[in-house]
Amino acid sequence: SFTCRPTLDLRHDVILVLEGQKFPVNKQVLSDQSSYFNRLFFGYYKEKDQKEIEMKDSDPEDFHELLKMMYG
Repeated sequence: SFTCRPTLDLRHDVILVLEGQKFPVNKQVLSDQSSYFNRLFFGYYKEKDQKEIEMKDSDPEDFHELLKMMYG
């Protein structure tokens, strides 16, 4: 399993689901580093109010590596 846990001082506030694998993340951490996530979490999309968001066409292994860089 590639479940990635954020650092202990940051609580996750959304779960991203990729091919059935769940990644608990902090919206602010991702949106600070990515305009895509900023729009997804804080824009006018229905997903912004969801507790779990399905990420289609995304590879869990690649996403896990991206999270490691973002949480660096």
